[in-house]
Amino acid sequence: MSELRRSVLDALKLAGVTRREYVEHFFGVGASWWGDVCGCTDDRCAEGFHHYGIDDCQCFPVLLDEVLAARPEVTP
Repeated sequence: MSELRRSVLDALKLAGVTRREYVEHFFGVGASWWGDVCGCTDDRCAEGFHHYGIDDCQCFPVLLDEVLAARPEVTP
């Protein structure tokens, strides 16, 4: 299991998404993070599988959008 990089945690915070919300969206309630350090759910993503750098994951922005889109709409 890998931990999420600081840049990913900062992006989650900026989007108003908690680490717990992000992890549970993909891995279930009470789960631990089993994805890669770059925020991708594929634990092989960084360093050659999807990209070579650690902070240039193109998966993470799409996954973050998925989490945000899955939130229930709040009506005033």
